[in-house]
Amino acid sequence: MSRMMPLIDWAQEEFGEQAPSERVLKKYAKGRMMVPPAVKVGRYWMVDREARYVGVIAEPVVPANSNPRLKRIIADGC
Repeated sequence: MSRMMPLIDWAQEEFGEQAPSERVLKKYAKGRMMVPPAVKVGRYWMVDREARYVGVIAEPVVPANSNPRLKRIIADGC
């Protein structure tokens, strides 16, 4: 049995019937919201079978003298 599995199959095991959509899962993968993080293999996101969803771990540190536009973008979560 392989150690890695496709992101969608992992989500079915992790969340059950309430699994997020594929689009949301890809955002989670890009944002490194799983431990250990997902890896892109070719066109597919692969996840370790033992991986767990942890969400956002840390807030970004923004210097006090940074551009107000940057602060607004980070505050909005985009």
